[in-house]
Amino acid sequence: PKTRILQCLEGFEAGHLDSWWRLCQEMTLLPSSQHYIENWKTDLTTLPGWREAEKHTKSRIISAAKRYIQDGEPNTETWLGTNHFPYSTLSGYKAFRLVLDKDIEFFSKISAEVWRKWTAIILDYPNARNDKNIDARQQLIQNAYQNAPDEFIRVLLKLIKQENTEHGSITIIKELKYLWDKKLEVALLDKLNDAELTSRSLGDLLAILLEHQANEAVSFAESLLSFRWTKDDESKEKAITAAKALIMYTGDTTWPTVWQFIQAYPDIGIKILESVSYPLKFGGSLKQSLSENYIAELYIFMTRQFPDPPPEEKSTAKGILRNSTDRLIRPEDSLRMWKERIPAQLQQLGTHEACQALHKIIDELPEQKEKLPWRLAEAEALARRKTWVPPTPQQLLQLIQVREPAESDLSKQLKEIKSMVDEPKIDNSVHIENSSVNGVVSTGSNNEYEAKINDSSSDIEKGLDWKFWLSLLVALFAGISAVVATVFQSELRDIFPPDSPPQVEQKQEENN
Repeated sequence: PKTRILQCLEGFEAGHLDSWWRLCQEMTLLPSSQHYIENWKTDLTTLPGWREAEKHTKSRIISAAKRYIQDGEPNTETWLGTNHFPYSTLSGYKAFRLVLDKDIEFFSKISAEVWRKWTAIILDYPNARNDKNIDARQQLIQNAYQNAPDEFIRVLLKLIKQENTEHGSITIIKELKYLWDKKLEVALLDKLNDAELTSRSLGDLLAILLEHQANEAVSFAESLLSFRWTKDDESKEKAITAAKALIMYTGDTTWPTVWQFIQAYPDIGIKILESVSYPLKFGGSLKQSLSENYIAELYIFMTRQFPDPPPEEKSTAKGILRNSTDRLIRPEDSLRMWKERIPAQLQQLGTHEACQALHKIIDELPEQKEKLPWRLAEAEALARRKTWVPPTPQQLLQLIQVREPAESDLSKQLKEIKSMVDEPKIDNSVHIENSSVNGVVSTGSNNEYEAKINDSSSDIEKGLDWKFWLSLLVALFAGISAVVATVFQSELRDIFPPDSPPQVEQKQEENN
């Protein structure tokens, strides 16, 4: 192989451009190889011929790649759209990959005309998306579009047409995740109106347009759900495709339109939900697309369309699944499994809106009252944990600190106590129910408490009721506490300093 590689290099350097693609083939050989193998690898540095080459030989290979990029001819119109790729064209892509890896300065100076010439094979190289070096693929795609946007879009639309015809779906647009601008968006929006697009191809285009928030694509999808459509099979399929795309990529924004359509045509609505059940069941929470209230409406609709089977049917179905290996999961089964996950997803959200959604489900579906209350309780507990804000240390201190009453409050309390002693304003008559004790609690001339008791019982050994004495002690304690607080006001202030000086005291000082 070393000898054969050197011979190819000599031929190429002598002006035979075809020697480049032959060189790429020779680099795939080992000394023990009996024949060439089809090799789609784009990185020449991974081939045996590169690993075995000496440093000087590698430099010659890189120089040959640069020249082939400049002088080679891909003959695009002879193969584009045919699924047949000449070796001379494929080797041009490999030359780009080698120069990108080994001489980035030369790569950055490639002219727009050269990029235009090679754009088709850069975009349509077979299995290019399997390249392990994703960054290299991304750089090639970006440079081709930036330097030759018109040629890039022309080739792209032709490949879209080819894939739609041959496969009924479009995969080439996955390459567009590396780039996006208004020019590209307009071209794809125009392609939406192609009547030859299958429903799957239409869905592929809508997906990338809605993912990039193209408003015109939203309007187009909603138009497919209008009530002026014909109910032929093609219209149904495209309506299902449009509704699925709107649910997956626009969520709450267009849900009223989709929901109105589902309710108007329940049979087609079930097909729509079946189409989204798989990606939403395995692709994460429904909250990624819809709000909690809309999820509740959807769950109620699906439960009414697909009520839970009786327990005996459930056990029979489980037995079939365990004992049979050839039973396939039908779309209806997938929809049921997705529906059953919705309450758990609402519970795990831990939001007040999710709690309200579970309340709504329980109110609308009486049969769920035994299944969902525990989930509602868990959702409410989680919502409280998520929204609870712990008090700050300052707030805690304010709760436990004994605040000193203001001077005005103390004066007022003292006046009230004195007034009560001098001129009682309450009825001091005491009558203890179910007791023989009656009397009056009053004050003497020296402001001393005295009790006059009339015992109607002739049996003196019965004594006074303990409740009376307890009431009397409480009254005495209240009066003594107020007096002590007034007399020792300054000492108490030193022991329990207030948060801020009393406002009344400040006003008194200003008046003095």
